[in-house]
Amino acid sequence: WLIYGGPSKSICVLQPLNQKKHGSGKEGSYEAHVLIRAHSEKIVSVDICREWPEKKLFLTGSVDGSVKQWSLENDQNRT
Repeated sequence: WLIYGGPSKSICVLQPLNQKKHGSGKEGSYEAHVLIRAHSEKIVSVDICREWPEKKLFLTGSVDGSVKQWSLENDQNRT
């Protein structure tokens, strides 16, 4: 798993694909989940729930001081 944000104000979550399940045969294959315009300013921090991956929750912080909680399960956020 890789989660990142930046000056684009969007969040990208890369989920590793299970080679047996998806049959890709390629090591390092990922499915991308993109949350467009997750913040009004650039994203400067990301923190994941310590119960990851059972609970796919993470926090993001922006230069405007806002912090949002996200759930990858349903792509919703809480400010």
